[in-house]
Amino acid sequence: MKSPDEGIAELRAAKALGLRTAMLPNMPGTEDYDSPIYDRFWEEAVALGMPLAFHTLAAGGLEKKVRGSNLNKIYTTIQAVQELLGIFVLTGIFARHPDLRIVCVEGDAGWLPHYAQRMDRFYREHKYFNSTGALPLMPSDYIFENIYMTFQDDVIAFQYIASMNEKRLMWANDFPHPDASWPHSQELLEAQTQWVTADQRQAIVCDNAAALYGIDVGRLVS
Repeated sequence: MKSPDEGIAELRAAKALGLRTAMLPNMPGTEDYDSPIYDRFWEEAVALGMPLAFHTLAAGGLEKKVRGSNLNKIYTTIQAVQELLGIFVLTGIFARHPDLRIVCVEGDAGWLPHYAQRMDRFYREHKYFNSTGALPLMPSDYIFENIYMTFQDDVIAFQYIASMNEKRLMWANDFPHPDASWPHSQELLEAQTQWVTADQRQAIVCDNAAALYGIDVGRLVS
């Protein structure tokens, strides 16, 4: 994402190859994503039918100084993604491009209900400090409509599904990455999906991703 023009060229090239999505870096090369110069890029992504993804590592966060144990970096990547999603919501990118879809990859989803309600509360109380002006809808409306979340081992996401949009959740096992739930994916799903209905499970492990990426698949065989 060196510039909007180069980004558009990359999107068109990816589409021509038959690819169905593109992953963006945390920081673009020309200004930040809240700049109006990227509106042409968002418009092109919508026109091409390509959702855009931010991966936790690609979003940054690991370069930040970690206090205490190195394991304390557990939340730095999620915080970086939250910051990015806040840019899309609060600066009106989704308001200007309501059909734009963003995928938060491998960032879990159990934290999303609290993130959404906290953003709503701050917006209600301090919206006049928003540098880009008022939004037509509440922040949570954009969060639960324009943003897809993927997760692997996150029982909280299943337990609090009523507080999210189940059509925007996508489970993954991340095989063959060491962080994957494989070879225990089926056992993990059996334990964690007890909190959802069969239709909700079908949507989260299969149908939502198929619909987002335009993939024709059969029903999940349980």
